Amino acid sequence: MVALKERQEAERLIAVAAHLAEPATEIQVVHVVEVGLPYSRADAVGVVESASEQLRARGLIGKGLMEVMAAGTVAGRLARVAHASDAEVVVMGSRGLGRLGGLFGRSVSHALLADLELPVLIVPGSAELPSDGFQRVLAAVRSEDELQAAVAAIHLIPPPVEVMAVHVPRLVAAHSRSALRSAFIEVPEVSGAVLTETRRRLHGAGIWAATRTLARSDGVAVSIIGKARSWNADVIVLGSRRLHDWEALIAGSTSHDVLHLSDRPVLISGTSLHRR
Repeated sequence: MVALKERQEAERLIAVAAHLAEPATEIQVVHVVEVGLPYSRADAVGVVESASEQLRARGLIGKGLMEVMAAGTVAGRLARVAHASDAEVVVMGSRGLGRLGGLFGRSVSHALLADLELPVLIVPGSAELPSDGFQRVLAAVRSEDELQAAVAAIHLIPPPVEVMAVHVPRLVAAHSRSALRSAFIEVPEVSGAVLTETRRRLHGAGIWAATRTLARSDGVAVSIIGKARSWNADVIVLGSRRLHDWEALIAGSTSHDVLHLSDRPVLISGTSLHRR
């Protein structure tokens, strides 16, 4: 499913969706129009029809849906359509809002991540799109609990793919009589265990992967983005606890931070992936 917000993002999102789809795959283009906005029904229908035609030109089955919403949220409506259409993945754009922007700027992508258990491929407006598909995948894993969903998310990307699995060691409070700056330590052995299990599961699924432990001196998201750039990744795969914006503001969310900083598409793995 491709969720469109504006006409100008259609070409980019269609190109990204095509990278995930085999020939004759059915892709539903959904455009939700809120009542009261200065946007005509005819314009909305035109956006959907144009995007569907672009899909058909690529050998895909494009189906359009325009919905007028008088109550509720755009994210909630998109989540219901995704479930009703039995979508496997949702592709959408992002304005790159940070935590405060997501809280006060009504980020649909952030809200959809909280409302939907399906994987969501988010394409920032400034993202560089590969011309030959997603061939280099950077998978950032936080814990062994996320591995099954991450592996399933990588399987959504047509082969062949080259995978780099990375982990950023967490900071853990430790009792210390020394100065406050010594009260936190990194646990590299935890990173090693997570990456070893990641490699084992990926290899078991027929996916070869290299692994790296990343330094977190500038923050988890900055480390992930830096590696994606230096390794020239086409897409970043993340696990997510699916926090709502206000929860992410308080507790922190790596996925929100990566989306804010990323200059390439980000595939957020869904918890429902490992239930199938």
